[in-house]
Amino acid sequence: HALTIYNEMIDNQYLSHTKTGYIDLIAVRNIIYLNMNLRETKSFEAFIKQINHIVAPDQRKEIFLYASSLYYILLNNFSKALSFLFKINFNTFLESLDDNLYFKIDVKKYTIVCLIEVGYFDNALAQIDSYKHYIDYSRIIPKDIRLRNHKFISLLKQIISLKMKFDEYKLFQLETKISRSNEMNLFMKQWLLGKCLEFSNR
Repeated sequence: HALTIYNEMIDNQYLSHTKTGYIDLIAVRNIIYLNMNLRETKSFEAFIKQINHIVAPDQRKEIFLYASSLYYILLNNFSKALSFLFKINFNTFLESLDDNLYFKIDVKKYTIVCLIEVGYFDNALAQIDSYKHYIDYSRIIPKDIRLRNHKFISLLKQIISLKMKFDEYKLFQLETKISRSNEMNLFMKQWLLGKCLEFSNR
């Protein structure tokens, strides 16, 4: 599958079509997402250990923090993940506006996930407001991405609402929305459905 191909490219040092010889950020993000979606902890850990060798020097620190935060989310260590997320600053090095956009959105999404998991709901709601403001007022975000993120924000708010006040019918509606959604990656969809299952089992 795709992750195997990426791993073979890294092993054979076929990392980039550019003259730098370093892996490009789109590939970095794809590898991380594949590891998360497939729940490949060993492969993910191995990739993080290679960052100092395959990522451009001026990008290593932030990519290490980014990858480490998502790795600890995969391990369900949300406090540890938060400690990495809070240190990330993507404003200083990303190669293009698109790189900056997607990584920034990822950080906002996963920070909210971690805050929900550790029970900091007021902080999560504040982060959702910040996330929504960024989506609404950033002039570089395409309309389809804006719409997709608004739908995801709505799902997050509903999760928090159910955490604070359970409603069986609202849970059913939420599960249906998530199951039918194609607006998110597999890991995030499974996480949202997992939250719904927790409500059902309590």
